[in-house]
Amino acid sequence: MAPDVRSTGDISSIVGNYYDKVMLERLVAAAVLYPLVEKKRIPKGGGKTINWNRYTNFDIPTTRLTEGEVPTQVYLSGSAVTSTLWQLGNWTALSDVLELTSFSDVVKECVDVFADNAALAVDAQIYQAFLTDSVADSPLATAGSAGALLTYWMYGHNGGVSSYYMSADGLIISAAASVYSNLSAAGADDGHTLDLDKISRVSARLRTNNVKPFEDGYYKLYTHPKCVQYIRRSSEWASWQIYSRPEVMDKGEVGRAHGVKIYESTIPLDVVVRTSAPWAAGISGVWNVMWGKGCIMCTEVGGEQGVKTYVKAPNKYDTTNPLDQWSTVGWKCTFAAKVVNTKCGEAFLTLVG
Repeated sequence: MAPDVRSTGDISSIVGNYYDKVMLERLVAAAVLYPLVEKKRIPKGGGKTINWNRYTNFDIPTTRLTEGEVPTQVYLSGSAVTSTLWQLGNWTALSDVLELTSFSDVVKECVDVFADNAALAVDAQIYQAFLTDSVADSPLATAGSAGALLTYWMYGHNGGVSSYYMSADGLIISAAASVYSNLSAAGADDGHTLDLDKISRVSARLRTNNVKPFEDGYYKLYTHPKCVQYIRRSSEWASWQIYSRPEVMDKGEVGRAHGVKIYESTIPLDVVVRTSAPWAAGISGVWNVMWGKGCIMCTEVGGEQGVKTYVKAPNKYDTTNPLDQWSTVGWKCTFAAKVVNTKCGEAFLTLVG
């Protein structure tokens, strides 16, 4: 008597859970920005809106207590910050010939590649939230070789963190007109590129605003490899890294200086910044982001509401695939990222060659 052999279709939930686990582990390992951001789990059945609380610091008491008298009560206050969940995803088709002739597990390898794809997508969404918090209308979506007008970013338009241009003398200029005139004669030389002096100045701004560092005692700086090359050329860089041990560095971390951990990724926007009218020559620049505790939060990619994989085999009801010539593999992630406190982070532009 023939045994009762179960098909893979009968254990689809187990197979799906396996690929979900593979996707999640690889995504978290590949992402640079996602592990650095404070997170909140998506509540089940909570609708499309997710809420974060931003509390207001108490005023410093200046009146001394009087013996035997109860001081004036202070009240805890704050405000709710909301964001709408959105979804990211991608998929591909695998031919039956590929699956039959391949020497490896094509589906698993496809899920691995998609995990890297998802990691970059999640990091990009968090980076967009830093700068604008408006995904649909973000200049990031249209910026490219044609350039992005600098005025889009000044004063943290659209709810992002405060944005500045760091000039050659290290001063922070916030007026768009001043930036235009300054950039018109600027170039990607040492004075206009990212260096340890600019990192020190932005770090000092955060400390002046009483922004708390993270539990490890550091602020975080997210920048582009093109900017990192200029930092490493500094004569001071080697002295800052004497006691750094690569084996204990975070994912994507390249070093530490002035109380700041520096991370690199290709996600930070590398734009051609128009210096005046749209027809003027452009200068390539990168928006660096430095932040402390309480600046930004995102939702977790794990759990039922996080990242999911979809592996679908041909079936007899699919009239678009009459000869069962392909199956599909894809992923989808429900996600949200939001700047909770704009005073706890800074975005600043530096030029690159």
